[in-house]
Amino acid sequence: MDNIKNISPKLVNIMQDCAYVQKNGENSFNHYKYVTATDVLKKINESCVRNGVATTVKPELIEYSDRITNNGKTEKHAVVRVVITLIDTASGEYLELVGIGSGQDTGDKAIMKAQTASIKYAWMLSLNISTGDDPEADIEVDKRVNEQPVITKSTRKKTDKVEKIEEVKLEENINYKKKLTIYVKEKNIPPEYLRIVSVKYFNNKKSSELTEEDCKKMLEIIDVRKKPEANSGNAYIPA
Repeated sequence: MDNIKNISPKLVNIMQDCAYVQKNGENSFNHYKYVTATDVLKKINESCVRNGVATTVKPELIEYSDRITNNGKTEKHAVVRVVITLIDTASGEYLELVGIGSGQDTGDKAIMKAQTASIKYAWMLSLNISTGDDPEADIEVDKRVNEQPVITKSTRKKTDKVEKIEEVKLEENINYKKKLTIYVKEKNIPPEYLRIVSVKYFNNKKSSELTEEDCKKMLEIIDVRKKPEANSGNAYIPA
C-alpha cells in the first residue's frame, strides 16, 4: 500500500459514483428503511468495472456461538471478518479494505448473513456511503428474539397440573406429628380421648409409633367434634 498513486484516483472516482445509494430495503418489524447489500454491491461493481479495478474477498469466521432468544429457543450467531483487495488492472497496485459483520439465524444462514454484512460495511465505511443494516432486515429474527411464549389451553392445563403436583409435594412435607402435638395442646384435648381414637382407628398405637399419615388422619378425626354426653358434660367423642 506504499505506492498507490495510480489506484488512488480510481478509488476517488468510485467514491464519487457511489456517494449515494437509495435505501430500498425496509424492516417491517422495526419500521425503518436501510441500504441493502444488493444495491451497494451493484453500484460498486459497475463503478469498479468502469474504472478498471478488480476486487477479491477473503472472509474469516471469527466467532460462531449459540444465542438464547427471549422465548428460550437457541439460534446460531456468527461474526465474520473480510478483507477486500482492490487491484488496479493497469498498474498492478492494490489496497485492502477490512469489514466485520454479524448474523443470527436458526439454521446455517447465520454465517452467510454475517459475511454479507461484513462485505457491505467494508465498502460503506471505506467509501463513506450512508449506513444501513442488512442483518436487522430479517424480521423473522426480530420476531423470534422478541416473541413471548404463547399460552394455550394445553399449556395452561400443563401448568395447572404442575402446580397441583407442587401443592401435593408441599403437603407431603408438612410435619403432621408436630402439628398434632400443637393442636392437642391448643385445644386442651384430654389424653383419654386420644387413647380412645388410637384404639378405634390405629390399633392402640403409642404416640411415638404414629406415622405422619396416622397423625394426619388423627387430626381429621379430632378436628374438634365436641359432643355432649348425658352424664359427663362436654367430652370428645370419636366420629
